[in-house]
Amino acid sequence: MRVAGMSVAARLAKENLREGHEVVVRCSAEQFEALNLPDVAHLGLGEALPNESRVVSASELLGIELVDDASRRKAEWAVLQTCRRPYDGLADRYWLRSISLRISRFLCHFGTTPNNVTFVSILCGFTACLALALHGSERWALSLAGATIFAAVILDSVDGELARVRHMGSKLGMWLDNVSDDVIDTSIVACMGIAIGGIWLPLALAATAMRAFAAGVTYHGAAKLGSPGDVMAFRWWFESEQDTEEVYENPFTPMLFLRSFGRRDMYICVFAISFALGQPLPALLLAMGNAVGHFALAVLHVFLHTSTPRKGDSQ
Repeated sequence: MRVAGMSVAARLAKENLREGHEVVVRCSAEQFEALNLPDVAHLGLGEALPNESRVVSASELLGIELVDDASRRKAEWAVLQTCRRPYDGLADRYWLRSISLRISRFLCHFGTTPNNVTFVSILCGFTACLALALHGSERWALSLAGATIFAAVILDSVDGELARVRHMGSKLGMWLDNVSDDVIDTSIVACMGIAIGGIWLPLALAATAMRAFAAGVTYHGAAKLGSPGDVMAFRWWFESEQDTEEVYENPFTPMLFLRSFGRRDMYICVFAISFALGQPLPALLLAMGNAVGHFALAVLHVFLHTSTPRKGDSQ
């Protein structure tokens, strides 16, 4: 039985391999060939398992016994729910995931790869930038920018969800995802300045430069910690001993609630709503505030840096 685009047997094998277990699959030769698991040993149906083996049945997933299509759909939704993270931002947690997980559920049944989705997300992001830069004074262009930047942030969740549920994560995909996000988010600040014009253009360009500097510090810091390209591995100097879940354990504290507006899921939603309402200035003000805040943190980090590799898992 296939759940979320993978056979249950292949999914269980890959999950156990990722946890560091030695995996042996007992099935027919035809079934094993179809599983395409080069790092897994094979036993025929009549052969005995190695001593002290822990037997995992491919007829059960996440505590759900797979007996019919209804149980398969239930297990599929349970698998997708594992993409939710304790450190999801407020917009992700209460809005975006409810959309992205349904798109991921649809796409996982086709040959769509995470990188395919990332490329579409990049296209949406640059469409928003061009709409603002070329026709930002017109309402239709602002509406288009709002719709496409919102689509970009939804698809930014979808590519990661597909990578996790189909075990298709890669370093190339991580780099492509993270770098494209930063390029688009930096570019759209400048494009908002172009759209509004006047004194806001040089202010937006200054914010763009500050944001680019902060992004550079983040990537350099992640690389020094042995996780190049993994922005979730980076820690500011004052949180170097905390893992991701500890940093975002309670999003409703005043500090983390304020900090949530500096996270991509939240500020892109604010951008989208502002553009849709034909009012790009609130979006630019938030972008400028974020740029100044991150620039100040980055400058202080350069001088006060005492980061050590974080505890816990990476992105």
